[in-house]
Amino acid sequence: MKLIEADTNLTRFLCNIDTALSVSAFFFRVSGTNDAGETLTKGNIGRVKYRVRNTTLVDASFEMLHHMGNILFGALPAVSTIADAFEFGIVIPRFWNDNNVEFIEKEDNAVFEITFDSAFDSAVASGLVELYAIEAEGIQSYNMKLIQHGESYGGAGTFPETYSQENILQAFFSDLVGGVNTLNTTTIGRVAFALGDQKGEGSVGAFLSWTNIIDKLETAIDLCADLVAAEGDITARLNDKLDVSWEVTAASYPQILMLSALFNPNKLKLTQNLYRHRLYRKLQEAQIKEKTRTLEVIKSMPALAPRRF
Repeated sequence: MKLIEADTNLTRFLCNIDTALSVSAFFFRVSGTNDAGETLTKGNIGRVKYRVRNTTLVDASFEMLHHMGNILFGALPAVSTIADAFEFGIVIPRFWNDNNVEFIEKEDNAVFEITFDSAFDSAVASGLVELYAIEAEGIQSYNMKLIQHGESYGGAGTFPETYSQENILQAFFSDLVGGVNTLNTTTIGRVAFALGDQKGEGSVGAFLSWTNIIDKLETAIDLCADLVAAEGDITARLNDKLDVSWEVTAASYPQILMLSALFNPNKLKLTQNLYRHRLYRKLQEAQIKEKTRTLEVIKSMPALAPRRF
């Protein structure tokens, strides 16, 4: 874990990554002290954006990313005490069920930004935003995209929507009730979806229960659910639209966070060459040290990037 930026600015976080990095994920930690009579929430932190070469790869609320991280990676920091300490964290993955990394160069102009909610400054006496890179060796096939979409329905009804994003991998959904993402007191009755040949339908409760099962959660969640994940061979990852039908019983504000792969042939070629060069150098070092058993095994293994968390 490598610290990229630490900032006490409570109006805006902006970080231009100007060093070469090979990462499997980024980790944001927001910590500090609440003002007198105030309690900071995840929803107050605002929206996270990440751009590479002027292409938006992440555009989602801190809160929605936190819910996703709890489902995929385990319990993330979420503590806030009135007039006392707070700490929140999110993970922004650059891989999906594989060994992908993101290789960043200075000329990529990779920029992270958090636009804090208007209540953030008034709720916080002092604060610190830390951005860490989780470094990893490997090969980059794509840039992971995490984009959040939101709807606003004034009353009961069934509302079909189509969400377009290249090479959709997975989607999570929640409901923005009183400015807070939740599915516990939701007004969404049922949800139906179609992603390529995959189709499904169920109540919010059923989607929450299934999320707890497939993601092996030790503590049941009730704020965000796993809607769909691309299952099957590579063709399952090549769908560019997700059809969703929201059945709501009253005014509702469904939120959907979509994960997708933006394939990057230039980075693939570059990181393959870097990986082969690194492997060759390591083998040369092993040869000099006469590590015969090591050489025999490694030369028989496929040149694949290591599995990470």
